[in-house]
Amino acid sequence: MAITMQDKRLDYRIRLNLPISYRVRGEGGFERIHTNDISAGGLSFVAHKFIAPATCMNMEIAVYDKVVAPIGSIAWSEPLAHSNRYRVGIKFIEFNPRDKEYLSDYIRILSDRLL
Repeated sequence: MAITMQDKRLDYRIRLNLPISYRVRGEGGFERIHTNDISAGGLSFVAHKFIAPATCMNMEIAVYDKVVAPIGSIAWSEPLAHSNRYRVGIKFIEFNPRDKEYLSDYIRILSDRLL
């Protein structure tokens, strides 16, 4: 029996388009993009270049009226068909507990509105 990616997730994930900035640790400036989905444990987005799994990145995520700044690690990266872009999954590895709780509450409130 195959285990799907959804089955492996520990946190509730919601499709949400949030502005984020990220940079690979030790490299230059920040890239600005939007999330595809997000949870208190990670997020996904479309990158314009390949980023290898296990790569660490600094992130800034605009959540309502606050910017949270977790450190993430690339969990997976897959090419998009007929494109030079990649869908990337990030696992948060360092996250201020208050900021993580703020993000979790925001996701919960939005998901309650969608039900």
